[in-house]
Amino acid sequence: MQAEFGAATAQRAAPKRDTFPRSALLLVFGIIAAVLATVAVIRDTERGPRDLTDAVRTLPIRFEDRADGAVVVRTGASARPAEGEVLQVFDPGTNGFVRGALRGLVRERKRREIGPEVPFVLVLWPSGLMSLEDPTTNNTIDLSAFGPSNAAPFVQILSSEGGSR
Repeated sequence: MQAEFGAATAQRAAPKRDTFPRSALLLVFGIIAAVLATVAVIRDTERGPRDLTDAVRTLPIRFEDRADGAVVVRTGASARPAEGEVLQVFDPGTNGFVRGALRGLVRERKRREIGPEVPFVLVLWPSGLMSLEDPTTNNTIDLSAFGPSNAAPFVQILSSEGGSR
């Protein structure tokens, strides 16, 4: 009888293991799966080109790096003044915002193996805001969001009549 009593006591005295609630674990995995699926769908969905029909003015422009570190802004295809005309030259070490904005757009073109053949489009909207559009990747930089001092070089480009420094 004592053997039976000892066995029963041993069974009752065994510590109960704490387990994480299965429903909470399934909920967490479900949320993670939903987030990953949403990110995958968003990344694979291409944005269409932005509608520029409401724009006050558009100017196709190309940017070129010179050997001395300057950035030359030229008119792009179907632009007035004539294509290839110099609109602005940014001296080496100046206009960091212009260089940074372009770096992001050009990096995306290189990632997609797109060359510089298609010009960027500088856009003035009816609200007075400006944007720089890349029609090849459908990327947009809303220039006005970075303040008037950062948008100023782009205002100069848009108001250039060509041939200016």
